Amino acid sequence: MYKQFRENIFIWVIFLLSPIISLFVAFRNYRAPWVKNVAWAFIIFYGVNFFIYDELMDANRYAEKLKNLHETEITTDNFLDLFFSDEESSYLDFAAPVTTFLISRFTDNYAVLFGAYALIFGFFYSRNIWFLLDLSLIHI
Repeated sequence: MYKQFRENIFIWVIFLLSPIISLFVAFRNYRAPWVKNVAWAFIIFYGVNFFIYDELMDANRYAEKLKNLHETEITTDNFLDLFFSDEESSYLDFAAPVTTFLISRFTDNYAVLFGAYALIFGFFYSRNIWFLLDLSLIHI
């Protein structure tokens, strides 16, 4: 129990000092129970620190949508129109527009938006990767 606690503290201290090194340490110990959480934390770190360097990137479109939503006054009449009035309304995805809308009520900083995306989707990504790893290790 004490050894596992020390390992947990050690990896999170490494994560605070250098997230990429903690990811490498986690991959070396891929059978440990804390590894998927380190991968998830790295995905969140990457999402928050994502940098838009070109106007043609899709990320720029998401950032502009966030900024426009942040500057829009929301009434009960135009609430649903926000989700169905643009070129993206033909998609069945509701998670991205709702997440963008909720974040836009607090800030127009795209780092917060990408961090929220990373929090949500990184959870499922990290769990799916370790699910596949567990399946492949069983059959070896």
